[in-house]
Formats: sequence, C-alpha cells, structure tokens
Amino acid sequence: KFFVACLILLSLALCGTCKPRAVVACGGGHGGDPGDKSAWNYLPFKKLVEDINGDNVVTFPVLTGYPDPTSYLPTYFNWLGEDMGITVDSFNVKINSVDDANNDDIVGKVKDCDAIFISGGDQGQYYDQWKGTKLHQYILDSLEKGASIGGTSAGAMSLAEYDFAGGKDLISSDIMEDSQTKYLDDNNDGGSGIHNDFLSVVKGVTIDTHFTQRGRLGRLLGILARAVWDYDDYSLTGIGLEQTTCLIMEGNTGIVHGIGSVNIIKPTKQTKLKRPKGRPLVFTKLHFDRIVQGWKVKLPSFEVDYSNIPTSAKKIQYPGDGSSNSRKLTIYGDTE
Repeated sequence: KFFVACLILLSLALCGTCKPRAVVACGGGHGGDPGDKSAWNYLPFKKLVEDINGDNVVTFPVLTGYPDPTSYLPTYFNWLGEDMGITVDSFNVKINSVDDANNDDIVGKVKDCDAIFISGGDQGQYYDQWKGTKLHQYILDSLEKGASIGGTSAGAMSLAEYDFAGGKDLISSDIMEDSQTKYLDDNNDGGSGIHNDFLSVVKGVTIDTHFTQRGRLGRLLGILARAVWDYDDYSLTGIGLEQTTCLIMEGNTGIVHGIGSVNIIKPTKQTKLKRPKGRPLVFTKLHFDRIVQGWKVKLPSFEVDYSNIPTSAKKIQYPGDGSSNSRKLTIYGDTE
C-alpha cells in the first residue's frame, strides 16, 4: 500500500496533444484500506474512478515494473467503483522488458482504457523499457481520448514533461558536492538524465516525490537546474510532493489535501544559475511556495491563489528579532 502527496491536474497544465480527463501525481507513502473513507487518498483517487463513457464500466490497468506486484492498487480502485455504484475492472500489468511493452497479450488492455495508474518503482526503468513501444503509444492514445492517468512515486515523476529518468540514484548531498554530478547523467549513454520525450503529461515541470521524508530539496533543485541548463528555459517549475499529501486540481484551480505539503519552486527574472564542476550548485533568487491543506493554486502557472486563503490559515507578522524567537528550535518528524 503506497501513495500520497497527490497532484491532480486537468488539461490546462497537461500535454498539448493528449486530452486526459484528470491526472493524479502522488508523492509516495501508505494509502488507506478499502472501506476507509477518511483516508487521505480516498477523495483524490475517486477523481480517477469516474465513468467517462456513461456505460458504468471503467477499465483501469495499473502499470508496474515489479515482477511480483501486490494487489493493493487494483483492489482499492475496484472498491472505489463499488462505493460509487459503477463497475471498475482494475488489474496489474507487469512490464519487465521492451518485449513485454510490445506484447499485446500483456499491454493490449491499456489501449482504449478509461484510466491508467503507474505504480512506484524506477522511472528510469519505465523510460528505458516503455519509450517508443506499443505500451507508450497505447498510453498516449488513451489520454487523447480522455482517459485519466495517475502515478505514485516513480510513476508520478514519469508524468512530468522534464522527467528525471537517467537510472541513477541521486541524493541531495551529490548536488552540494558537485553541481555537475554524474548522478544527473543517463546511465546508458552518459548524456543528460532529464528527458522530455516520454509521456510529458504535465507540461513545463519536473516532479520529485517523497520530498521531505527523503531530504530531497537539494535533489529537486539540482534536477530543476539541470533541466533549465539543458533546455535553456527559465520558465520551468519544480514540484516536490510529500507523502500523505495531495494537490487536487480541477479546471483552473488546485487545492491541497492531506497531512504534508506541496512544494513549488520557480526561477525568477533575478535568478542566477551556475553549475561549476566539482563545486556546489549556485541557484539564486528562486520563488518557493510550500502550501498545505486548504491552500489553492492556479493552473497552468502553479501560482498560489491568495484570493482564496483557507479559513484555517492564520496571518503571522514577524515581530523582529528578540527574546521571543531566539530560543533553540527543535523540529520533530521522521525521515527515510
């Protein structure tokens, strides 16, 4: 059981050619059990399980690179269908090679499906084994016809136009030690590990997951900096999704739901970027928003909507340095 930090997008921020009904990107973590309507993932995942054809039947493959995946995801989506009074046919599709991705006996049901979910795993594996195959085309064809798509962890990262999928294990300290670290390169050809020729569902962004739990602020900055550098585009946005948190987007608005935060990083007109070899990354004057439950963003800009501040929010004015804020700061929480 895993999901969280969900980002649900509609077509305003999505790929120009495909027309998915909804997109759900999840930051990882444990989801609730079927039957638990109070779980953080109940409402976000309901967005995927909607009958778009009016026939009360939703075909919903779950794509995975695990050779022996659990049945949690299909079971959960099938239960959601029962809860909504429709028939959901959800099932795992295991793809472990390029041959699998070209085998209609394995991936044929992805064609003309109503919803698709990409499980966690290794986004580099997905890129290497799926790109240019029948599976790749079936996904794009289904999205063109209005299917929804979701992903968790590596699956969510694969939805970004600028997909970090080089097959290497990058951590934040790598960026602090060397802004041109080899872990930003592709494991196969040694070129860039940032690819914009895969699913490209969510335009103009790169996505990272397990954001706070795995200390990935430095990692996301390194990935975003490499994407800006490679493609000479300072309009790109980095999105860091925490576990047990969702950003649910419909129409022009997204709203945060869950325990953690959604983190949005953008270069500004004043941003300076330097990537000296063997030295830490220099990436200045960035705009950083960390938003929690109830806060809204605008699509496709991912700008925080300050005209709709949640009623639970409290306005805080910094009083200046003094005895009231000079004590030791202790932060509690878990990391992985």
